[in-house]
Amino acid sequence: RQLSGSNEYLEESSGFNSGSNNPQDLGGSTEDGNCSQCKSYQGINNRKADALSRLELAGDYEIRIKYLNIVLQSQDLELEADMFATKYNKKCPIYYAPTSDEVAARVGDLQADWNNKSILINPPLTLMRKIVRKLLTVKNFKRSCNADSNIRQFKASVQGRKINEEKKDEVAPRKGPRSYDKNWRGNIIFKELALAKHLTIREQWQLIEEMDPNLRRQKSAAFASLDTYLAQKKIKSKQMLKGDVVLNVRRAVDGLQQSKKIVEEMIAIRRDKCSIFSLLTGIKDFTRSPLIYSLMKPLVGKIVKKSRYSKAWDINQLYNYERKKYNDQTQLNVMQHAIVLLVAYSTMRGTELHSMKRSEIAFDDEGINIVILKKKAKNRARIFLQDPSRFVMQNVGEQGFM
Repeated sequence: RQLSGSNEYLEESSGFNSGSNNPQDLGGSTEDGNCSQCKSYQGINNRKADALSRLELAGDYEIRIKYLNIVLQSQDLELEADMFATKYNKKCPIYYAPTSDEVAARVGDLQADWNNKSILINPPLTLMRKIVRKLLTVKNFKRSCNADSNIRQFKASVQGRKINEEKKDEVAPRKGPRSYDKNWRGNIIFKELALAKHLTIREQWQLIEEMDPNLRRQKSAAFASLDTYLAQKKIKSKQMLKGDVVLNVRRAVDGLQQSKKIVEEMIAIRRDKCSIFSLLTGIKDFTRSPLIYSLMKPLVGKIVKKSRYSKAWDINQLYNYERKKYNDQTQLNVMQHAIVLLVAYSTMRGTELHSMKRSEIAFDDEGINIVILKKKAKNRARIFLQDPSRFVMQNVGEQGFM
């Protein structure tokens, strides 16, 4: 279907909508007579509404649900069919709270509690991480979160993890009112990385200290990109540590800082907008890559003085680099998977990735096959056929595209 007319389709297929601000649609609130609670939902931030609107137009729900299910399965959790809120099933589209009340709980002990606006899920970009965290909390603790409960007290309860639990008290928190919540898990993961490499205590802390300057803005995006692949392929994290993927991410961004790039690019890095790109290449200045450079315009607003389609998807350079760097097929699959995530990432942000769709990427034993529609041409397309030995680009008509 056309993306411009997919609102009704998205509501039916995904069960996730921007909700309704009409107090009559907020069934749980009007039944209790707490109409005053309804007014607070009328002031939803316009920026969040715009972001959700872009996500609807992009039609990215199938990708998000697929990846979310993979993550939940890796944690022995299950995503119920009605967990996402719509105006038809009277669930709050923004706020979710675990509760022991049977009327409010209903589905998997996770339901919008109209009187407890405890946790704010920013709809398009942090939805997956927040839901997984809340499901883990409900599963492990089965506790309710009241309206007057402090947000830090609730998030402190998320510490019941299996990852190096005995080491969690040794993690030095970052300064700030919510520092422990923001920093503890990432530090524990990197401590686990150091332990898996059989390093001494001094070498462990030296590794963590080396990563620390860029740890906060890189750890979340880097691991989020790899977690999906690991869960899908059932590969243990220790198998991936030999490649030092996360360490390369940190060093690439550190090199970008030392090269004194323009302010706009550094802002994009600090906002985690370019974190996933560093998974595609390990060169010091990864923004010089044709693939990365072609995407800088929608991300940082900089005018790219290049033909739009000339070298936008010349992934031969990246492919050859990965082949020289890694002989292991597993590492090559990570690079291919990162390209798929790149497409989904751009779609979620509501940006146009050179008229490219998720279904137009295919991987096989011979290489990568990417089809890109030329926007201002009639019945023409470009095929980028990538294999280990050659790079071929040819223009084809409508029949060739099919």
